[in-house]
Amino acid sequence: MNVLLQLEQLNRETDPESGRVGVSLSESKSRFRSKSTFYPTHLRDNIVNMFQKNVETELSLLHETTSDLPSRNNLTMKEKRALNTLKNDHNIVIRKADKGGQIVILNKSDYVFEAHRQLSDRETYLPLEKSPLNIYASELDALLQEASSFNIIDDKLIAYIKKDTPKSAIFHHLPKIHKKERPPVGRPIIAGIGSLGENLCEFIDHFLQPLVLRLPSYLRDSGHLLHSLNNYQWNLPNLKWASIDVASLYSCIPHDLGLQAIEFHLNQYSTYDSNFITFLLKSIYFLLTHNFFYFDKKYYLQCRGTAMGAKFAPSYANLFLGWWEELHIYSENNHFSDNIQYYGRYIDDIIIIWSGTDEQFNDFIKHINTNNYNLQFTSEIHHTSINFLDITLSTFNHSVTSTIFRKECSANTLLEATSCHPRHSILNIPYSQFLRIRRICSEETEFMSQSTDLYYRLLDRGYPKKNIIKAFERAATVDRSSLFDRYKTCDSKKFKHKKNVHKKDNASLTCILTYSPQLNMIEKIINNNLTILKTDPILRQILNKGHRFVTRKTETLNFQEEEKIEDSR
Repeated sequence: MNVLLQLEQLNRETDPESGRVGVSLSESKSRFRSKSTFYPTHLRDNIVNMFQKNVETELSLLHETTSDLPSRNNLTMKEKRALNTLKNDHNIVIRKADKGGQIVILNKSDYVFEAHRQLSDRETYLPLEKSPLNIYASELDALLQEASSFNIIDDKLIAYIKKDTPKSAIFHHLPKIHKKERPPVGRPIIAGIGSLGENLCEFIDHFLQPLVLRLPSYLRDSGHLLHSLNNYQWNLPNLKWASIDVASLYSCIPHDLGLQAIEFHLNQYSTYDSNFITFLLKSIYFLLTHNFFYFDKKYYLQCRGTAMGAKFAPSYANLFLGWWEELHIYSENNHFSDNIQYYGRYIDDIIIIWSGTDEQFNDFIKHINTNNYNLQFTSEIHHTSINFLDITLSTFNHSVTSTIFRKECSANTLLEATSCHPRHSILNIPYSQFLRIRRICSEETEFMSQSTDLYYRLLDRGYPKKNIIKAFERAATVDRSSLFDRYKTCDSKKFKHKKNVHKKDNASLTCILTYSPQLNMIEKIINNNLTILKTDPILRQILNKGHRFVTRKTETLNFQEEEKIEDSR
């Protein structure tokens, strides 16, 4: 199989060194550690106690002085009452739309009916009489202990992967309002936060990622696609745009074929030794065959595919399709190789530059739909332009041109200017959005047109006109080619996974706080009292390296909706 030749024909970068990829287990172990609860009480001296007492006293005083002040709220009383009424209405379900950012309110009966319709597929889901959590937890423990006996993982890693009090994953679905069906069909999601396999999923994904990055078809995002097409010459006659979508990729992969695909990539292209590969495969098998969840007072087991919502699911699906591509797209046996001038894929969305007739393309689709992988493909072919991800691609003077594509169901999802976020984050949003337009729009006229649309959407979200214009003028002067610099190393990372460099000796201290309008005053209180700590020579040496404050987001209405889903456990 002359794979390198095929990759060159399809205008994708090849591996110049035919190298293997991977990440070091020993260097990755520090990434997977349970949060320590250890506190060195013997190091608590009068200086530290004084610092803590002063900070707590001043924070209490700050709370007293600000609690009586009228709170700033970006919701009116009518809006608050309406939200509470909706929240307490148990006859409806509120969900985000699958695409476009809209909020969807459904009759609960319609929502539950759609869920049961999906869960009635006995080839994919199997009802359980009771929760298998305790049995599965014992099996996970046996798997980890076996790996420990071969010195593959240590006790600290076992402690991280195992959950002290794991929860059952829960099933919900996102309404596909961009489809014609009403009530809308849903995209199945299995929310596994706090579930038995959550941390094992994260661990597996970390070691599969380098293999995903080396896939010749891999597209990181729409910017990566534009970068790869930047110098493409539309010179051949009869060239057309085509797109292919894989139907229900996450739930269609048979376990045996999925494991075969992962084993292929690990053996052919990874740097991992045989013992570690065996552990990875056993772990993936465990995750696939123990993916149970809860919905409407019943437990189910997913017996085919992987859960959309699992951390390793995109990598697993990517590598499965990558295996299929190597055998059927990049193979010498692909009789349509000469027709495929460009081939790129973002998970289950494929874009092709096709040289040939529409009939030949239809024959190609029929050919790939005849397979033993349980894969089904839908397709489109266009002579002049095509919508793919968030861009519209076309051609002008033998070059590829691009502009923004927004679905008809797309909402104005820009952050409200009055939202409870750090001011620097809010003020930077207009500039970052104009930069996105600058990167995607290849023609100046399209940049101006899309910028005008963004201008009014920003105004609608409460951003000051002066700030919007300033952000636009700043973005307009940026050289478009410089916005693709980050993608220049993207292809090289397919073959060389950079090691994480930890500069612990020069690292500054980080104080993580939940954002609030009083953040600046809280930071000031802490900073003013650091002089107490600096009277200790050891602490002074540490503090002199610098420190910074980082904020985590505060609760939002979306968080309350997530809590509602959690309560359904």
